[in-house]
Amino acid sequence: MSEEPRILKLAREISEQAGVLGDYFAAHNLPFPSLDATAALSVQIPEDEVELQKTRVSTIEACEELRAILMGPRELLALNVKYLNLTIGAWTANTSLRAILRYKLYESFPVGGQSSFDAIADASGLNAYDVRRLIRHGILNHHLFEEPSPGVVAHSALTKALAEDPDLRDAIQNAVEEFLPSSYRLVDAMERWPKSEENWETAFSLAHDTNSSMWEYFRAHPEKGSRFAKAMSYSSGKKDHDTDLLLANVAWPDDGVVVDVGGSHGSIAISIARRFPKVKCIVQDLPDVIQEGKKQLPADLGERVEFMAQ
Repeated sequence: MSEEPRILKLAREISEQAGVLGDYFAAHNLPFPSLDATAALSVQIPEDEVELQKTRVSTIEACEELRAILMGPRELLALNVKYLNLTIGAWTANTSLRAILRYKLYESFPVGGQSSFDAIADASGLNAYDVRRLIRHGILNHHLFEEPSPGVVAHSALTKALAEDPDLRDAIQNAVEEFLPSSYRLVDAMERWPKSEENWETAFSLAHDTNSSMWEYFRAHPEKGSRFAKAMSYSSGKKDHDTDLLLANVAWPDDGVVVDVGGSHGSIAISIARRFPKVKCIVQDLPDVIQEGKKQLPADLGERVEFMAQ
């Protein structure tokens, strides 16, 4: 018997796994995931439902693979903005997201309400023509905002998340303002400074027109530095389930010392200390980061989580 075509196997897996997830939501009277503004900001699967979390991730991966196969190699690599971010549109795809963040369009009217392009322009200081183009671009590329009828703007689940979750907002803004521009300059940096290991001869330095290292740059721009630190804490925190996966899948000792190099404000170390009462953690990072981490450390962990400037 010939092997089942990959697209049929993936489609069957997606259908079966989506059914498992749907049955769980229905049985537990949980809201089905949606991009509508009334949707929950996270998919409502408890962290201790490990197998169900694996099913959700597997479904997402199968959807991505099926999409890639059905596009084909040429279209997958082609210069076509309609599809993946690996297209000619990659350099514009995040423009609307960046503008919505920088001009705080997400807070120009309340979640649950509606507005107009003119009203959003007045609130942001932009002109209505630019607002209309940016928001419609955001709707097309990122599900940012909705236009339920021509000229009427409402929040989507994603702009609701931007409005209501400042930690998530910092993480995304750090990515689009600091890291995405740097990623485009990586090859330029390799060409300009071949084989360099100096921390100021980098893609980040080119993208931000500085002769300083990233750390020195953030110290000179404290608002961006603070946003970077919050973004790192967010990305390593429980909101993305990363910490729970880390704790569950590493053979941690029952006691002893764990050193987190570049541990930022200590979110991982704090989680380890909470889970393993006999483990002591040392967080190493830059002096400014360490000082902030000390301020945020819960008092009951003062004897078991130590901050060390490096």
